[in-house]
Amino acid sequence: MAKYKLAISIPTYERPECISELIDQFINEAEKLNIGIYIFDGSISDETKKVCEKYKDYSCFNYIRQTGEIKERHWEAVTASDCDYLLNCRDRTIIKSEFFGIILRLLEENLDLYILGDSTYKFASKMHFLTSPCELFKEFFLPMTLFGSYIVRKDVLKATDNNIDAKYYKSFALLSKIFKAIPNIKDFKALFIPFDFKTNYYFIPKTFSGTSESFFSIWGDDWVKMIDDLPPCYNEYKTKAKQAREIGNILNLLDFRMNGSIDLKIVLKNKNIIKQISSTPLIVFILVALIPKKLTKPCIKIIKPISDILSFINTKINKNLNMIKKKLNRK
Repeated sequence: MAKYKLAISIPTYERPECISELIDQFINEAEKLNIGIYIFDGSISDETKKVCEKYKDYSCFNYIRQTGEIKERHWEAVTASDCDYLLNCRDRTIIKSEFFGIILRLLEENLDLYILGDSTYKFASKMHFLTSPCELFKEFFLPMTLFGSYIVRKDVLKATDNNIDAKYYKSFALLSKIFKAIPNIKDFKALFIPFDFKTNYYFIPKTFSGTSESFFSIWGDDWVKMIDDLPPCYNEYKTKAKQAREIGNILNLLDFRMNGSIDLKIVLKNKNIIKQISSTPLIVFILVALIPKKLTKPCIKIIKPISDILSFINTKINKNLNMIKKKLNRK
């Protein structure tokens, strides 16, 4: 029998102030409900270790100092916790104590996967079940790239091999294992859980932690290799999944240019991968890469209102088309 029904695994690197802020929010409730907290510290300094000393008397608290390569540290954070269900999250996540009562009641359903809704899930506002791996892939594959966006039953990972694939270990190791495993699970069932953002019980900060040099390595090479390596049952959706991040959206491109994630050299170096992860012509990437950084902000201010209007119109059109399709299907 596992030590904890639910454990929270938190990999961290040189951010002691984040760990203190995060743990202080909920450790008393975690202790009361016997929810495991695992800090996996890959830091060089001892600052995070010093911060964690104040929690040593809590039986739910576990501190693990890590060494070795990043791929080994990441996978240890997944496998080392003694629990039935695992939430693997960032050290900047907001978790209020009220969150645990809600989740523990839902875990009594003993489902394979629980997807945690936040502002990424605007298109899925209602709680609903998913029983098909392809349905899950189509609806939630991109949102599930967010650290902390789901709780997985640990036994799910036993439905596939336990090796780390070095091709894409940097960012997507756990995600790839889940989508490889679930086609092998009989009567697979997942639940999407939306949260009331006004209460802010659970919130995942959306920050890209990679450098400009690593951007295309993660969202290009690693992303494409990981998707290509998934089972054939997802083949129908793989091309769309590769382009799901909408990297070629003009506002996204301007934002990438502003923060230095793209320049002409980076675009030309990654031109082949760009063709796979975006339906936007390469020439658009090149033109944006040539815009001086200081002009990107004014460009965004001009283009955003136009983009918002077009997006609103497109949403209305799609909504009406869906209503028409439903009426025709009834006939």
